[in-house]
Amino acid sequence: GPRHPEAEGHFREVLALASAAASEGWVPDSSEAEQGLATILLGQGKFREAEEMLRQIVLARAEELGSAHPDALVARHDLAVAVFEGGNYAEAELSLRGTLEAQQEALGEGHPDVLRTTATLAAALAAQGCYARAEELAREVLEGRRKRFGEEHHAVLEAKCSLAHALV
Repeated sequence: GPRHPEAEGHFREVLALASAAASEGWVPDSSEAEQGLATILLGQGKFREAEEMLRQIVLARAEELGSAHPDALVARHDLAVAVFEGGNYAEAELSLRGTLEAQQEALGEGHPDVLRTTATLAAALAAQGCYARAEELAREVLEGRRKRFGEEHHAVLEAKCSLAHALV
């Protein structure tokens, strides 16, 4: 968005202050700011920087919360997105498959995070020319979002668009 540079500055300031506080013995929880900054970086197309940050976040979340915690799984998804956007589709696919399996076990089939990861996996497969499987997954996402949200929800419209991309 138009305010991404401002948001990036705020997140960086929070992280700098958290780092300074940690050096004085107080360890603030900066994970929300780290995740927010990584999201901003992805939105700005700074995929390599976002990927580096997300790799650290994934490790920290797994250590602090456990690898099956929903926040750890969101970080894994976001890391796979950064890898995908950086053009490494095969690595993204592998990461997404692992994330999806963990999400299905922890959250259940119809959970919005599971559907989002499935949609991202479909895009990674399409980017590698695996159109039939990408279409199959895109249809699963569309059906899952219809059941979860109803026909008029924006997530359903996004799923329809993703399906259209998988078909061309």
